[in-house]
Amino acid sequence: MLTKQEVEIVLLDLRMPFITGDELLPLITSDFPEVPVIVITGANDVETAVKCMKLGAFDYMVKPVERSRLIGGVKRAIELRELQRENRLLRAQVLSDKLEHPEVFSEIVTWQC
Repeated sequence: MLTKQEVEIVLLDLRMPFITGDELLPLITSDFPEVPVIVITGANDVETAVKCMKLGAFDYMVKPVERSRLIGGVKRAIELRELQRENRLLRAQVLSDKLEHPEVFSEIVTWQC
C-alpha cells in the first residue's frame, strides 16, 4: 500500500495476524523513513517501547489510548510531514541555480572588461 500511494502516517499495532508489528516497523522505517509510524499496542513494556523507538517509531502508545493523546500524536506527525515537505520545497528553491522568470532581468545591461 505504501508503494502505491502517498501515506501521511501509519498507526501500527504490534500484534496482528500474518505479520507482527515488530517485523513490519523496520520495513516501513527503512523503505519509507519520511512516514511517521505511531505504534499502538497493549504491551506496557519499557523494553518494547525503547526497541520500537530505536527502530524509528515516531511515538509509542499503550492501549487503551486516550482519545486526546491519539489525536495529539497524529497531529504532531502530520505537522512533521508538512514541515518536511516545506523544507524540501524551500531547499529546492533556494539551492536551485535556475531562475523561474529570467525575463525580469532582460533590461539589465552588463559587460565585461
